[in-house]
Order: sequence, then structure tokens, then C-alpha cells
Amino acid sequence: MRSIDRRRIDDAIRGLAPLSNTAASILEQLEARSCSLADLREIIECDAPLTLRVLRMANVSAHALAERVETVDRAVAVIGERALVSVALASGASSLLSVPLEGYRLSGDQLLTGSLHGAVAARLLAVQVPGVAPTHAFTAGLLRDVGKVVMSALLAKRMPRSMSSFGALRSTPASDFLESERQLIGMDHCEVGYLVADHYGLSAAQHEVIAHHHRPSIASPEHQEIVDVVHVADLVAMMVGGAGGVDEMQYRFDHGAVMRLGLDPARLESLIVETLVEAESLLEMLRA
Repeated sequence: MRSIDRRRIDDAIRGLAPLSNTAASILEQLEARSCSLADLREIIECDAPLTLRVLRMANVSAHALAERVETVDRAVAVIGERALVSVALASGASSLLSVPLEGYRLSGDQLLTGSLHGAVAARLLAVQVPGVAPTHAFTAGLLRDVGKVVMSALLAKRMPRSMSSFGALRSTPASDFLESERQLIGMDHCEVGYLVADHYGLSAAQHEVIAHHHRPSIASPEHQEIVDVVHVADLVAMMVGGAGGVDEMQYRFDHGAVMRLGLDPARLESLIVETLVEAESLLEMLRA
């Protein structure tokens, strides 16, 4: 197994773009579980660029209305509380996730797109899981692959030059892409992502999701359900082609997660369709 100096990973993590103050505040409020819509409005209204984006999105959505949307309160009535929170979190994380990742063959917006597809799928799925708050699931799905931001440059230096030879690496005894990462770097993006979660001061549940969303059966019992939800959501995101990249569909799927969540094939099929529709709507709002 090849390994890389841990100090290089730590240095790369320290150099990451910070989450916006708005996103950090919203995460803190959501984790407190006492967050109200009034709290969220107050946070958003203190962020002028985000307020302008929210108003612009609301006016696009309300183009048939005779009046213009000029307040966050009115914007909530037009686009809904769920969309408001989603846009605020996605906007806050966009500086971190909207970067080209050479090591994964992802362009500047592909990681964010894939992250949003997974976030939407996780939220939709969590609605039917009593122990998981949909907004927490959305956030966990959004940040699940944050370790790739650090891993990318390291992979780019270590991986074979051609796509065909890298494809050959994937067909070696490595059981999936996580093992390929460990063969090249000595760590995988989930392990590195756990360190990134430390850097940003994310919650214990976020740590668990980032560390185990490809291996949900080893998650702690306390956070099993949300890890299972994001594991299934990650598969849905790959199936709808949310991100692409050299590692797409190169991970093991844990059928135990489906069994624990009580999902049937019909629900999975409907989840794929719902994710496509809602994620595209959210992406259109972000582009507004």
C-alpha cells in the first residue's frame, strides 16, 4: 500500500475554503433542533448576497404574480420553507464544492451537482424514516463527499496518466474505489472527509455519515438510520448521473441498508424520479 505524508493532508485541510457564516449559523441552528423559520429568516436577512439570490429566485418562480417579491417573508410564501433552507445551505457550501477535481475527473460544477442530487434524495427518503429529520438528511447528503476536495490533488499526482490505465486499476483485486484510493494514497475520501468534518466542527451525525456512507453497516447504532439514508441517496445520485466522474458506480452497495430502512423496489424507483425533478428545480433556483 502506498501512503502519503499525513502532514500534507492536514495542510490541505487547513487551506480549504471556509463555509460561509450563514451556512455555519444555519447548521448550528438545525443541529440545535429548536430552529424556527423566524430564526432562519433572521440569519438569511443578515447575508445581503444570499437575500438578493433568494428574492431573485422567488421572483422567477412568481413570474405570473402581479407584484414583485421584495422581502424574505414573501419569498418563503412563494418558494416554500424547504426550498429556502436548501438554497441557503447549498449557497453556503458552494465555494467548497464548486471546484474542479482533477483526481476524480470532475469539472467545477459537477461535485456540487452530484452533492445536491444526493442531498435531495436523502431528504426525500428521510420523510419516511421517523428517526431522521429531513433537513439533517439533506445537509448530510450535501457534505458526504467533502473529502474528495482534499483527495483530488493527491490522486491526480498518484494515479496512472491515462483513463484506460486507471480503468485497469479499478478492475484489479481492489474491491471498490475506496480500496483503490487506499492503494494509491493510504487513505480513502471517507477517512479524509472525517478529518474535514473535524476542521469544520460538524456534528457527530455528520462525522458518521461522511465516514461510513459507503459502508453503512459499520456505523454506530446511534446514527445508523441517517447513514443508511445517505448510503441509498448516494446510489440514487449516481444512478441519475448527478456528478459523473471516474469513480461513478464504483462502490459497493450495502443491501442491508435497504432492508433496515424497509425499502422496496417500487419506492426506490419513485425516489429516482422524485430526485431528478426536485434536484433540477433546486439547481435552476441556484442558477437564477
